[in-house]
Amino acid sequence: MLRVTKSGGQIAFATWPPELANGRMSEAMAKYIPYCSDARGPSQHHLPSPMLWGSPEVIQERLGNSVQKIHYEPEAVNNPVLNTNPWWKMSSTKSGSLVQAIQMLKDP
Repeated sequence: MLRVTKSGGQIAFATWPPELANGRMSEAMAKYIPYCSDARGPSQHHLPSPMLWGSPEVIQERLGNSVQKIHYEPEAVNNPVLNTNPWWKMSSTKSGSLVQAIQMLKDP
């Protein structure tokens, strides 16, 4: 990102902080999806959680001294549901990492 950003330019992130619901769900699923896989097959490398991009400290560490200022503006996304069944049905069939975790639990 820094390589393709003009000098004095801005980079914006929209992330899920690790301490909130999606971050916690990701942490729970990581216990059941221990390996990252690609076209070459499973990998033994344990990669850092993408949810860490939701932490200002991690962003500063990763971008280093090339960045002059980080502005963090936490917001909340409310998804009110009257019943969790429709939410679960949608999430468990459409959310790739959740689908993979469920499959791993079914076929250990």
